[in-house]
Amino acid sequence: MNRHDMTDERIFELIDAYGADPHAFPEAERDAVRKRLAEAPGLFAAALEQARSLDTMLARLPEPAMPEALRASILAAAPQAPKPAATGLRGRLFGRLPNWIPAGAVASLAMGLLIGVNVSVPASMATASTDDADTVMYAALGFDDYSLINEGME
Repeated sequence: MNRHDMTDERIFELIDAYGADPHAFPEAERDAVRKRLAEAPGLFAAALEQARSLDTMLARLPEPAMPEALRASILAAAPQAPKPAATGLRGRLFGRLPNWIPAGAVASLAMGLLIGVNVSVPASMATASTDDADTVMYAALGFDDYSLINEGME
């Protein structure tokens, strides 16, 4: 934040929220606050004095004792670190891929086998009806042109 964006109201908000020490202010606003405090020290003197007395009083308080059960429940609810990458063959083949990529590869392999088995009809079983079915299948797969006008129907 530059000097033109820093308002006196924002400085008072920062003093109320973070205390009198500018090191506690958000890093992006520290320089602009320091410049403005140096420009008009009397304007912020009362707010800074009140914040210093509160900071001193809070510093004198003893560290609160945290019950072990509360500590354990907070740690259990905290986000967990990511698990290490898988080792072995799975880690080398699929460790860096998102989960859907291997599933897509398996699905495309299954579809290829299914279409290959259905398209490859033995020659002894080939009839006129399988020729029509083959024409439609090849056209659907984009291997052949399919015409609605049959040569025998002209």
